[in-house]
Amino acid sequence: MIVEILKIKALDLMNVAKILHQIFMVMPHYCLSSGLRDMHVVYDTLQLCQRATEMCTNIIEGMPFLPNGTIASTCDIAVCFQFPECCDKQGYFSWTSPGIGQQVLYSCLVGILCFAILFSIEYGIFSTICNAFPRRCKKEHSYTPANMIEDADVCEEKRAVTHNVSTGNICNYNLAMHQLSKKYKEMVVVDGISLGIHRYECFGLLGVNGAGKTTIFKMMTGDVKMTSGDVWVHGWSIRTHPKEVYQLIGYCPQFDALLDDLTCRETLTVFGLLRGVRIGQCKHLAKHLAKEFDFHKHLDKKVKELSGGNKRKLSTALALVGNPLVLFLDEPTAGVDPATKRHLWNVLCKIRDGGKTIVLTSHSMEECEALCTRMAIMVNGTIKCLGSTQHLKSKFSDGYTLTLKVKRFDNEESQQAAIDEIENFIKDSFRETILRERHQELLTFYITDKSRPWSKMFGIMEHARTVFDIEDYALGQCTLEQVFLTFARQQREK
Repeated sequence: MIVEILKIKALDLMNVAKILHQIFMVMPHYCLSSGLRDMHVVYDTLQLCQRATEMCTNIIEGMPFLPNGTIASTCDIAVCFQFPECCDKQGYFSWTSPGIGQQVLYSCLVGILCFAILFSIEYGIFSTICNAFPRRCKKEHSYTPANMIEDADVCEEKRAVTHNVSTGNICNYNLAMHQLSKKYKEMVVVDGISLGIHRYECFGLLGVNGAGKTTIFKMMTGDVKMTSGDVWVHGWSIRTHPKEVYQLIGYCPQFDALLDDLTCRETLTVFGLLRGVRIGQCKHLAKHLAKEFDFHKHLDKKVKELSGGNKRKLSTALALVGNPLVLFLDEPTAGVDPATKRHLWNVLCKIRDGGKTIVLTSHSMEECEALCTRMAIMVNGTIKCLGSTQHLKSKFSDGYTLTLKVKRFDNEESQQAAIDEIENFIKDSFRETILRERHQELLTFYITDKSRPWSKMFGIMEHARTVFDIEDYALGQCTLEQVFLTFARQQREK
């Protein structure tokens, strides 16, 4: 509409209209509407010229002084004089307006260009080109203080991964990350992570919300482009060989990505076909995974009819379709009842012992202790500690936990007196003791003094058991949760 208005001769803006017309031609909708309009103009022009010529011929044929051979040429001259558009008749595909030659050419070129862009995105050509020139993460934007001392285990892991990368022995790991970083504008959410994970290993990533766990998962699966660094799966780089990497990984997202109107069998079959499993093998695969994850009774139910626990089982089973070498599990037992959780743990332990590599995130310390052979606690996008559960508790625990149960009395005053007497004895016998929890006759103390040996501590408690009304007690290291909370306090606010 704007172009047509600018073509009005009275406005003297024909040159502007022509420039805008050429610019707008790259837009398919404008090109189509312009072509239809011009086709209609050409059609009307040809019809007008034909009718005018016929009328002229009918009039002149009755005149005796004109030879028959000159009637056609005479009518052409007369019609051209009356209608200048008929002087130079143009076909539909003429290059000059009102022909549609330009519209046809633009449509073909734009169509070819759009298909080229589509296939480039589909086959990851742009990502491969961009990943070939990684940007360096600017250290001045890092939230890690320059004077902060890095843990020795984390330094040793970085050194080992760097050595294997430089010597070309990255295939020693099933999964490796080297100087992996991600920055959103001026915020560094993942800051120089280096890890190497082997077969038969379940690695746990722990951290509060915002520590960078999910971002690492998205970079490892190729969903998010990394700012710097690289990830290798069995020697294949996610930057340069994404297709090969996708064939080797399975992913269970934090929230179930399922199609509600498909049954479990159909869902497993569809994902199997997408992973290259033959249709005949998909039926056997669906039965096997359903039996393995204990939802075979619901195999022909629609997904929307499943409980939350069975949906998590199905999502975890989908990660195993195609027999991947590395599994990424983002909180696989979130919102699952204890019985289902235990079953999933047993299945994942069996998968791990079968030679696969599992990387999981979880907020359940109990789950990490049950599944993980190694784990790392992340704070502000960096790894603060690394090692097995027992190693982390031994190295970073700040004391001991003492839980004791007082004998129950019928008289409430006697019960309270016995509890107060025991509480005073514990605080006098152990320095730096904090009463963490008191529930009826159950007391939980936190002992921060680590100087006293285990033998003396148990000796004191055995003596107290004979003197006071203590029914039972338990003395042990701080839990993994307490170690986690120690580091979690360092997490910055968003």
